[in-house]
Amino acid sequence: MVLQRFWTIFLFIELLCVATIIYTSLSFENIELGKVDTWTITYFVIPIFVLVSISIIYIYIKFYRLNTFDNRLFPISKEKLKTLFTFTYLSCLVSLIFILTAHSSIVLSNAYLGNNKTIKIEAEILQTRIGQFKGYNHTYIVFKDSNTNNIIELKVGKSYQAGQIFKANLLIGKWGIIYSKN
Repeated sequence: MVLQRFWTIFLFIELLCVATIIYTSLSFENIELGKVDTWTITYFVIPIFVLVSISIIYIYIKFYRLNTFDNRLFPISKEKLKTLFTFTYLSCLVSLIFILTAHSSIVLSNAYLGNNKTIKIEAEILQTRIGQFKGYNHTYIVFKDSNTNNIIELKVGKSYQAGQIFKANLLIGKWGIIYSKN
């Protein structure tokens, strides 16, 4: 009964995380992902992986190891190997979902917390690149912001070529990340 309740809560949390990820990916037309990626990798990847690994080990010891007849660690049977690989895979999958949720949370908090400043961008595109993920193309442009003289890389919704003029009204959010909503 406790195990069934745990799995129900776990699946509900994962569903909320996936919904957050999908909402974030569909809500923003232009966004500066460089800062978000750096912050996610720097501050969230290792703590999330460590916490998820500790949680998975605790769940294994608390619920699964007690249900086996052989509580010794050796010899390792096929069933123990299967359980070990299942929990390792689950740990990686849950860590990935939580890392993507942290990434999405940074983007959402940037957009919805605090006051946003509107800026008008009209700059020549210095460089473009196209990233592909599961059949979807994402265009990234690099330009020099005339307001701050910073080089900015944006993920944009339209296709651009180097040398074109990029014109847009964008917002700077709470964390200084530039974006525009769909």
